[in-house]
Amino acid sequence: MDSRFIKIFAILALILGASACSQRYELHLPLSLNREKMEFNKEGASYYVLVYTDNNWTASLSEEASWLELSRTSGSGNSQIMVTAKSNTSAEREAVLTVDDGSARKTMLITQKTGIEE
Repeated sequence: MDSRFIKIFAILALILGASACSQRYELHLPLSLNREKMEFNKEGASYYVLVYTDNNWTASLSEEASWLELSRTSGSGNSQIMVTAKSNTSAEREAVLTVDDGSARKTMLITQKTGIEE
């Protein structure tokens, strides 16, 4: 009787082990950005922000920032946004980029050095 119990237990263990191996592993990424701050010199330039998430996301600027341009304001999953700053001929300026994927929100400070010659 003991050997039959051991055989049944071994068969059940093999079946459970095989079914566990067939389950697909999925990596879930919480929303994150590859940087927390972006700084432009007075001449302006373009830099990428990498967005990491499993969800659909939207991006926006905190205030009227006509000196900045985003290559996209929405996406799905891992993506990138090119942020372009125009040349600055006035005082230092800043804006906040916000990316939201419905379950989390991340912000990034964007600044540009003054274009006023001293």
